Amino acid sequence: PPFDRFQLAAILELVATTGIRAGELSRLEVGDFDLQARTMTIRLAKDRSNPRVMPLSAASMRAVQDLLDRARDGKLFPGGIHLTSCRVQRALKMLGLSHLNMRALRHTYATTMGANGATLLDLM
Repeated sequence: PPFDRFQLAAILELVATTGIRAGELSRLEVGDFDLQARTMTIRLAKDRSNPRVMPLSAASMRAVQDLLDRARDGKLFPGGIHLTSCRVQRALKMLGLSHLNMRALRHTYATTMGANGATLLDLM
């Protein structure tokens, strides 16, 4: 796969806990994270909307720290790796986790947020 198992674990954690899309994730850079505030900034969303700041859970923070420890040249995914849902799905299949996919993980995020009182406007 284009990324190792540590990167894949971090990808899955971030998608499930923040709802970030694959393309948004591949554009993240080291400077998009504020570890003190426990947030990440998505500068360029799929819909080209304004940047949004997402809070990070404790589990997300561990995933982010692992990615930051491996980052080079300010890039979260060195070497020009462009994440797509399809690439992540292929990696999951190779690991025997074909029952997981980006869409299901993003739905996990939305469902969890809704159960905790988030409105539809919060999720947009």
